[in-house]
Amino acid sequence: MVVAGYSPGFYKPAFTRAISLAGGDVEQVRLASFRENGAMANRPLERAKAVLACAVYGVPFSLAAEPESVPVLADTLVIGGGIAGIQAALEIAEAGFRVHLVERTPTIGGHMAMFDKTFPTLDCAACILTPKMVAAGQHPNINLMMLSEVKEVSGRAGAYQVKVLSMPREWMPRHALPVRLHAVLPSVVPSEFDVGIAPRKAIYLSFPQAVPNSYVVDRLLAHGFRAKERNAERALRSAARGRCIWMPKTKSLN
Repeated sequence: MVVAGYSPGFYKPAFTRAISLAGGDVEQVRLASFRENGAMANRPLERAKAVLACAVYGVPFSLAAEPESVPVLADTLVIGGGIAGIQAALEIAEAGFRVHLVERTPTIGGHMAMFDKTFPTLDCAACILTPKMVAAGQHPNINLMMLSEVKEVSGRAGAYQVKVLSMPREWMPRHALPVRLHAVLPSVVPSEFDVGIAPRKAIYLSFPQAVPNSYVVDRLLAHGFRAKERNAERALRSAARGRCIWMPKTKSLN
């Protein structure tokens, strides 16, 4: 018996149980997985027929298939700037490949940046994470895409096209932040990094060791001021002109 589909392993227990109850040999149940053998890529119908034929005759598809040479784009996209994403990006970048690290928050580090100790050795979380964050932020082969989310993936293996949505934001270098902007932008909201326990202002740094180590301007909070407070927005534009970097809304990686 051949069970074919995109995820045939999900249904195998039901078929093996039925065959066992009927007195048959459960070892004769074979799986033909279209997903694992690339039947979702180019020429899916032909590939699916070949995968099914190999399962019928008991021949592993990997042995029967002829390798196909296709051009490969060496750039790598890593989704998520937590400790796992940072480590993956560093290892790939050290091998000489370009890495695009996509993170939806203003800084990399993920949840580990919020921890004090790590289990089971109780080592200092920041002592482990911070050097890797700095290395990722300074590595010439790593492109940090903050406040960004992957919206669409197309193409084929080796030549994917990814559409990334980057939220409108402003960067302000830490040394260039005028102190008076804190005074004219007094509104506060719960801090996302502190899980709502502590407040933050419209211009904020997630935590002192944040990478990128730049203040973020919360445009929605700044635009929500009352009329008499909107002079702060004009002061912000005037003071930050020439020192802020606007991120585009969309960016495609070929």
